[in-house]
Amino acid sequence: MMLSAPAFAQALPRACEMLSALSLPVASVGWTQVWTILLVIATLCVLAVLYTHGWNTSMIRAVEKRTFLLRAELEEKKKAEETLRNSVESLAATLNAMGHGVITLDSSGSIRLMNAQAERMTGWAASDAWGKSIETVYRLKHPETGLPVQPAILAALKGVVPPADVASQHILASRSGREILVSDIAAPIFDKTGHMTGAVIVFNDLGVSAEREIAIRQAQRMEAIKLLAGGVAHEFNNLLAGISGSAEILESRIRPGDRSHDYIKAILSTVERATELTAKLTAFSGSSAPNTRVVNIHDVINDVIALISGAMSPKVEIARQLRAPVPLVSADPLQIQQAIMNLAFNASEAMPNGGRLTFGTEQVALDETFCARSTFRIVPGNYIAISVTDTGVGIPRELLPRLFDPLFTTKRSAGEGIGLGLAAVYGIVKNHKGSIAIESEPGAGTTVRMYFPLAPEAATARPVRAASDRLIRGEGRILLVDDEHLIRMVGTDVLTSLGYRVDTASDGFEAVKFIQENPGKTDLVILDLIMPGMDGRDTLREIRKLDPKVPVMISSGYPLSADEKCELSRSGPLSFVQKPYRAPLLSQLVAEALGRPS
Repeated sequence: MMLSAPAFAQALPRACEMLSALSLPVASVGWTQVWTILLVIATLCVLAVLYTHGWNTSMIRAVEKRTFLLRAELEEKKKAEETLRNSVESLAATLNAMGHGVITLDSSGSIRLMNAQAERMTGWAASDAWGKSIETVYRLKHPETGLPVQPAILAALKGVVPPADVASQHILASRSGREILVSDIAAPIFDKTGHMTGAVIVFNDLGVSAEREIAIRQAQRMEAIKLLAGGVAHEFNNLLAGISGSAEILESRIRPGDRSHDYIKAILSTVERATELTAKLTAFSGSSAPNTRVVNIHDVINDVIALISGAMSPKVEIARQLRAPVPLVSADPLQIQQAIMNLAFNASEAMPNGGRLTFGTEQVALDETFCARSTFRIVPGNYIAISVTDTGVGIPRELLPRLFDPLFTTKRSAGEGIGLGLAAVYGIVKNHKGSIAIESEPGAGTTVRMYFPLAPEAATARPVRAASDRLIRGEGRILLVDDEHLIRMVGTDVLTSLGYRVDTASDGFEAVKFIQENPGKTDLVILDLIMPGMDGRDTLREIRKLDPKVPVMISSGYPLSADEKCELSRSGPLSFVQKPYRAPLLSQLVAEALGRPS
């Protein structure tokens, strides 16, 4: 039995009244009254015990109920924490499994999260990067200039531009100094109210090293410049051919002893210098086909030293370190000589106060790594390295990639030229399927190495026959085809003075029409290769259809490769003359084309 609190409250006053009624003098108390008092006291005790027990039971039940609720809440909280932990782990696993780097930022541009790929590419551990500015960890450079670039999303975080997705390609410089080309996209993060709270950057390694990317871009730029250089050289050669021919005609018509001869010689001398300049342009452009044969590089270097010794400052000491055991390469010796001389004169200019100029050779094996980093398309194998080293002022590192650019020069005074010598070296080396490497530090001198493929076997170099100044006269009818009026005019006068009858055509259509209307009456066609409308190749093809046996001499300001000459020669008798040409050379070539001794 359990007594409730209200029942106990009602019973307690009643028991007290009974106890008061029994309050008698001790002497008059009998055993009946004693037992009654004891019964009342016992009743009161029982009531107290019952009340206390009931109250304790209620409290226990309340505590048990509260404990149950707390346990339920705790279990629910544990389940929520477990779910959250699983979600975080799943998200982390997902981010780390991605092939892209991921970095999240707060509104100030500080890093709050990085995945494993971002750690690998930046070289920063996530724990080290946490809280650091994005510019410190995610260091970007411009892919062409190499200058530092800020992540574009920073402008949005700073409120400079409206927030938007931004995509770009840059060079990422890692903490270790390694550089890679990355493509990235950054997007802002907004809260429920539309307020920008941060940003996320996702970036991908494009699989191309920064060094290789710069080399590729430089090679592409050089190809574009080479194309321009070839076109300029062609146009210059056409102009020089007209100037040279006009001057020679004037010279032949002026009386001996006339002072005009001096001016004409000055004109011809200037034309020769301009021709050398265009030769450098064509060498750089890769359009000047080398007259390749197996040559001894040591012989070429010794010839260069003999040529330049008198032109060098007496303060410059010349040394040799010719170590290649078999210094044989398949090359045009004149072009190789020109390249070495250009490097030598550039080296001497870097030593205004004197120094040491060293020519060296060695045989090396170039591996795939070297070939991949080179801006030249070369294959692994054995090469002869020709080095030209000076002890001069050196070259700043940032200028090295531009040294062979014909539009760039470190020369500042008006009399120093424009630096086409190194551009010509670039073209010569490329023509020979070689490569170039430069080592330089300001104040420590410069070494330029040219790599040429080692010749598979030795052969005797053919001697070069010197051109004669003798004019060879002849007879016959010649069709001169050229879109330049000056060349047609001068060519007609020169050939007429040599005894030939000359017809002219300003383009391919006129030439084909002339052959059609005068079958079998032309002994030789001198044909410009590059003309508007019907070019030289198409004109040659149509002429061959009309007269397969007529000799044709290709005349162009744009040099032809050996393969191009071979292809054109398949159609019939063919010879070649390079603009600009002098009258003696033209007379010899015309005589040879007509089958007459020269």
